[in-house]
Amino acid sequence: MWMWLILLVTADAKILLDSTYVRLDRNGLRTYRHYKVEILTERGRDTYGDVKVRYNNDKYEFNIIRAVTILPDGREVEPEPKAIADVSPPEVYDAPMYANLRMKVVTFPALKPGAIIDYEYEIVPKKRPKERPKLYGDVVFSEYEPIKKKVFVLEIPKDITLYYNLKPSLYEDGDYTVYVWGYENIRKIKREPYSPSLREIGPTLYYSEFSSWKELGDWLRDQFKAKGKPPQLNYNNIDELVKYMKTDIRTVPISLEWTGFKPNPATQVYANKYADSKDKVALFTTLVDNAYPVLVAPSLFSLDVKIATPSIFTKMMVAIEDEYGFRFEDLADEFGDVGYTRYDGYIGLVVTAHDVKLVPIRNKVRSYEKLRFSGMIDTNGTLTGEFNCHFIGRTAADLRHTLRGKTVAELRKWFEQRVASIKPGCRLVGYEVDGLDTLLRGVTVKIEVECPNYYIENGSLTIPAKILGTDVGRYFQLSKRSNRLTIYEGNGWEYTVTLYMEGFTPTYLPKKTVTTMAFEGKIRSEVKGGTIIWQEEGYIKRCMLCPCKYPEIREEVTSFLLNKWRIVM
Repeated sequence: MWMWLILLVTADAKILLDSTYVRLDRNGLRTYRHYKVEILTERGRDTYGDVKVRYNNDKYEFNIIRAVTILPDGREVEPEPKAIADVSPPEVYDAPMYANLRMKVVTFPALKPGAIIDYEYEIVPKKRPKERPKLYGDVVFSEYEPIKKKVFVLEIPKDITLYYNLKPSLYEDGDYTVYVWGYENIRKIKREPYSPSLREIGPTLYYSEFSSWKELGDWLRDQFKAKGKPPQLNYNNIDELVKYMKTDIRTVPISLEWTGFKPNPATQVYANKYADSKDKVALFTTLVDNAYPVLVAPSLFSLDVKIATPSIFTKMMVAIEDEYGFRFEDLADEFGDVGYTRYDGYIGLVVTAHDVKLVPIRNKVRSYEKLRFSGMIDTNGTLTGEFNCHFIGRTAADLRHTLRGKTVAELRKWFEQRVASIKPGCRLVGYEVDGLDTLLRGVTVKIEVECPNYYIENGSLTIPAKILGTDVGRYFQLSKRSNRLTIYEGNGWEYTVTLYMEGFTPTYLPKKTVTTMAFEGKIRSEVKGGTIIWQEEGYIKRCMLCPCKYPEIREEVTSFLLNKWRIVM
């Protein structure tokens, strides 16, 4: 009990009860949930005051059984009718093809510290399904707030064999088997940047009636038989088709959990010009015979649970097979280069025409940055120079996402903010950017700068900061960590500075090499005829770093970042 009290000291709310009961019978799947949350702070009120639940309106009916706020004195306050709404989730506001995805929103009244949200609802089939729905799912038994009690109950016919990764309590009730999983006094998970997902930190249940990945693959292949006939679309090569799918078919960012695995007809997707990841893949595979769906989990290690369940996967990509193997394309990434995905190194489940394969995803295009700065410092100490940068992969996608669609004035302001980080008073002379509207050659940027009083006599010279591209320091902002540091994608770069300054004698030129589990970095510098040539190479590794190793590696990386710039004069 004392540990539970300690957990509440820094909590914004405490989840008193989260109980879910799921029953599968001949009428389909019926879900009942009882949810009780005590508000502890004003921030907890803002975070938990609106309870939002998604469901499929075509197949299911959402019934609220009880929704009240219990005040500290025991009085109960019901929400007004207008505080209960059934709306389209934000991701499908302008995508009527997915209008079946709905969200029930309840705004609870009179919330203040000490008040309790008490919410009960059920989601039941509108009619008996023609075919029994497949049974699979997952339950995460941890939150960013402490949980007093969380229970999940599954009641299914005895003739269904269920596979799971966490041991349940088992009961028999006539022709049904009842599985019960429950935990009490679950610690809160601390919110930290670059932490793994909740399902990787606390206990997470995965359950499924699929006995193997092959059986799951056969079911998925059967779902894709309904993808429809190919539309009339002209393209010269695969790169052109991938670019078209990424940029001309608008991406609707819906998880597979909510849209399911059976795609809409390809001709309908083509006519609408918008689609989620599975429908983009369905359209693509009607056009390319040797292209197959590949399912991707959001975690590096989700497949370690050894349970063949579709609920592990959140998105779908396409795998194109040739004599060299598989080429992977993320058609839902409208900003990423052709040949690049954010899932390099992950395991993908590829569903071919006659088989299913678990294979590592490898990018045709590697994420890389190449930057150069050429400049000079005059006798007044003014720095003038030019950045020339070429980005492929992650940074190119980030730049397109940030800059595409900005006006000329907005673009200039954005580059002025980047230039100002070099030193106060540094101004933008001009810029050029290319590659925002194409996905075939990366993004190139040229920036001209002028910075008065950059060098002060009898001081030290600072190499101009890399104002675009990878920021290693963002991964090491905390002094210590409670959760693993998770870097999902590797990224490499080169940064070369050529700086001319007449009449100086450097007394220190940095040369440094750092190699850790998360980062590699190397600095070299030399002077040739009054010109400093400074070179940096770095690579952020894809890794999961335990909290015990974090302080040591943080110190090494911070030392690299702090000392690499200064050249003492």
